Amino acid sequence: MAKTFVSSLPSVSTGSTWTATAANNLLTTVNSNTVPPLVRAKRSADLSYTSSAAIAWDAEDYDTDSMHDLVTNNTRLTFATAGIYRVTCGLYVTYGGTVSALDLSIYGNGSTNLGQNYTNGIAESSSLSVQVTALVDSATYSYVTPSMGIVGATSPVIKVDGRTFFSAEWVGLKA
Repeated sequence: MAKTFVSSLPSVSTGSTWTATAANNLLTTVNSNTVPPLVRAKRSADLSYTSSAAIAWDAEDYDTDSMHDLVTNNTRLTFATAGIYRVTCGLYVTYGGTVSALDLSIYGNGSTNLGQNYTNGIAESSSLSVQVTALVDSATYSYVTPSMGIVGATSPVIKVDGRTFFSAEWVGLKA
């Protein structure tokens, strides 16, 4: 259920009285701020990855605003409450061979790249951790999804790890 935030409340001066509507708007905003919209989805098992695979997030640390569904569209976070969100995706990946490039992006409504971490020239290794963050206006994008591309590696696996997550936190209302 979407939370409600009121962007403008009446000013108060000594001796003035508030209407019931103004008092209720204040209480609603305070209650919504007590537990703002937050979600942190994660993996419960390692995921063998191909470049065409969406990353399914099948577990959660928390979801205070029903932004993530564990079954339907579990590759995305959908904004229930209007506002600006800080969206972050982090991955810990193991692989064989040499990686020449790794691209982790966050897409708005499935097609607009809102944030990208593109790394190339990676030396031979067997694992790496990468993270990307974007500020997203829910009025423009109703949902976000992450996407990973990896070039040159064999058998990439997204590992269950504290560095593997997909999160969104409500920052505030758009002015």
